[in-house]
Amino acid sequence: MQLHSNLVTLKTLFLSGAISTLGACAETVYTFQDFHDDGTSSNSQIYKMTGIGGNITNLTNNAHSNGSADVRHDGTKIAFRSIRGGANGHIYTMDMNGANQTVVPNTLSAGAPKWSRLIGTNTLFFTNHIHTTNEAIWRIKTDGTDKAQVTFPNPGEDDEYATDLDGKFIVYQRHYSANQDRDLFAKYVWDNRPEVQLTNTPNISESLPVASHNGHMIAYRAFHGGGVNDQIIVAHFQPGVGLTTLHTINPAMPVNTNISGIDFAANDAGLYFSAQADDSNLNPINRRQELFFINFDGAGQVRLSTNTDSDTSPSTVP
Repeated sequence: MQLHSNLVTLKTLFLSGAISTLGACAETVYTFQDFHDDGTSSNSQIYKMTGIGGNITNLTNNAHSNGSADVRHDGTKIAFRSIRGGANGHIYTMDMNGANQTVVPNTLSAGAPKWSRLIGTNTLFFTNHIHTTNEAIWRIKTDGTDKAQVTFPNPGEDDEYATDLDGKFIVYQRHYSANQDRDLFAKYVWDNRPEVQLTNTPNISESLPVASHNGHMIAYRAFHGGGVNDQIIVAHFQPGVGLTTLHTINPAMPVNTNISGIDFAANDAGLYFSAQADDSNLNPINRRQELFFINFDGAGQVRLSTNTDSDTSPSTVP
């Protein structure tokens, strides 16, 4: 485990002034997996990076595999997936300091939890039957009540990774098993009105949608394949209109592919993302995942972790 190298990198960048644009961000939660020299690895844990060049804390700190953390929009709770008490995992919640880790009842085989923006509720959206051929988006309250299916994909389709825009609409990715493509859809979650397809690009796979803290934008990964670098698209969603692209971001080297997570920085001032760092050629792909920051115009890219382990799926505190 090379947490010290993360801290040195962050402190060096901070002193150079290279990340002055990140000063508003106090805390970032992410998934860390420790890889050993013999090729084995420890169970993934959820870590929190406090400040720029500040402390790094293991929040889950247990013998189980934990990941897919999402910070609640008021910055008071974290939802995550943990594989304990059942091989397929459950959704858990915890405080921002890792205390009070509590299972959400009725969430066996659930994953990728995202908090609802609906004020005064403890509703989560999640992928049910995760990593199967029957994935769909469901909702549930943290006490295990109000569990209901939200999306209804056809055979050969799987709905994954929903993000809540405004307490009314979610945006999620749909996977087509026939051609391994993914497109984005929007769905009003409180009645049976039909879903709306947002992207339809046979040669580009859109995935990992995430809403901005103010709910006015979404960002997502655009995977081209065929040796073409990944892009991050920032867009505005409007019911009845669809997506309007605001920014097309081309990350700089050492990033070129395998973006594994995206989130908006505090105050929606840029993006955090995790991706494969190709300057670590001696490491397997799953050991090259690092954290980065980038501005909406594609400038100011900053590497936030440097190690031989895996840092993925950032979720920032508003």
